[in-house]
Amino acid sequence: MTTLYLNPEVLRPPRTDDRPESQLVFELGTQGIDPTVLLEYLLLVFPQTTVVLHAYGVMTCGYQFTVRQLPPFIRTHVIGSTFAGNRYCRFHAPPSTRRRDWLRADIRRRGPCHLAVVDSDCQEVLPELEDCTVIVQSDGLITTEQAGLLFSLLQEMPSAEPFEALAEPRLGEPNVGQPGDFSGTCC
Repeated sequence: MTTLYLNPEVLRPPRTDDRPESQLVFELGTQGIDPTVLLEYLLLVFPQTTVVLHAYGVMTCGYQFTVRQLPPFIRTHVIGSTFAGNRYCRFHAPPSTRRRDWLRADIRRRGPCHLAVVDSDCQEVLPELEDCTVIVQSDGLITTEQAGLLFSLLQEMPSAEPFEALAEPRLGEPNVGQPGDFSGTCC
């Protein structure tokens, strides 16, 4: 099973006056692909894929509100968020951690065997995960090359390499803490 860490902001491309709604969806092979349409298609092709929200929206607006903003089909695949808790109290100082720290902690907590990250901010992506990350363009469209990369990432090709640096020993597992020995993991 693949875990897709999704920044939902990539599903809502920026709207401008010179780009009407009707021009947001492009055909494959032209300038780009609407990320919402692509993601819905990929979730149909790979139904075992789970989605974890990776956005500040969960912290500011709450988990349930953020999930309700997603298209219904994508919403059915959401299993959680990288932000621990429902919402951050606005009367307190903002948290000092960045989204990339939430991502690192969530990967350690969930321990996914296979993952992909879709984001719009390259500053919030972990360097260890560059090979399994798709950064959406500033215009909100995914190129055909990025779509192909995302398709291949969701195919569940077993590889524990990108997660070695993020791996955290689990109690009760055999051979815990020995580098390169993955006999005690789920992969």
